[in-house]
Amino acid sequence: MIDEKTIYLKADLQTPEEVIRAAGQALLEGGYVDERYIESMVSNYLINGPYFVLAPGLALPHGRPEDGALRTGMSVITLKEAVEFGNQANDPVKVVVGIAAMDNDDHIKLMSQLAEVLNEKDIVGKIARADNKKDVINLLQTNNQ
Repeated sequence: MIDEKTIYLKADLQTPEEVIRAAGQALLEGGYVDERYIESMVSNYLINGPYFVLAPGLALPHGRPEDGALRTGMSVITLKEAVEFGNQANDPVKVVVGIAAMDNDDHIKLMSQLAEVLNEKDIVGKIARADNKKDVINLLQTNNQ
């Protein structure tokens, strides 16, 4: 559900919208979504706020399956400088995991798998500090077995 095409490291982005678009673009490049999905992700944030900033330093933006999800997968963006999304409890964000799911069942399954991974102590920090894409993949896979 993730490969090197869907990972951007130390991205130089300043606004939540830029970050969300980058996460969506990575999903597009991986073949997980079409272009409509990126706009759905941004619109979701603008309408509903930063509810997807789920843990300190971590955001999981997503769109609705019917808005262009082609298959279930994810992207990972680490940020050169942390970005404020407007979530007092968990800002600023340093790691963004874009999510695409074909339906609610896939969404729940993907979120469950991510919850297991993200339960490890300092995993967000480890991902944020990763120097190469293989390290990010290894962190996500090692902690999800």
